[in-house]
Amino acid sequence: MSPYNYNGEFGIPMTILQTKSPYNNPFLWVWIFIKGIILLLKSSTAYPRYLVLEYGIDRKGEMDFLVDIAPPDIAILLNVSKNHVVSFPVFRDYINEKLTLAKAAKRVIYNKDDKFFPAGIEGLENKEIVSYGIRHKDGDIYATAIRAQLEDLSFSLVKGEESCEMHYPLIGEFQVYNILPVFALGISLGMDVQSI
Repeated sequence: MSPYNYNGEFGIPMTILQTKSPYNNPFLWVWIFIKGIILLLKSSTAYPRYLVLEYGIDRKGEMDFLVDIAPPDIAILLNVSKNHVVSFPVFRDYINEKLTLAKAAKRVIYNKDDKFFPAGIEGLENKEIVSYGIRHKDGDIYATAIRAQLEDLSFSLVKGEESCEMHYPLIGEFQVYNILPVFALGISLGMDVQSI
């Protein structure tokens, strides 16, 4: 994952190349190009096994460009909020851009409680789909008995017939939505809940 929070059309390649943007320094751009060639020629053991990318968009059609740069094996869709209303005056366009990421991936993990995703996800074919949530108890994993206190956050994580008590030194019930996708990803990769 990029330590520089790169997530756009220039940032994703910088993250893939494990480098910082040289901005307007032409010599450093040449070095990045050479570094890219070296990474291509090195054995695959020299590169991380997993690469976590954030696909940041601010205009219609940009997600197509980003998934062309780096097609995801697994797409994790957290939620859709109206934080990009300036860039996307038609909110449905923003939702469709997010769903473009899901269409490009082999596996999709999504927040079943988000009111915008389920309809678009259910129409996807030939994908492994894992859902998570709090309100919907028919998802692949979900949280119940949530207790958010000042000193910690606890809940029961349910996967099928299995239930696990979770405790985190975090404040706020909203943090459950940050934790559940991690478990959904681990489960999607074949890990058991205790290992995750």
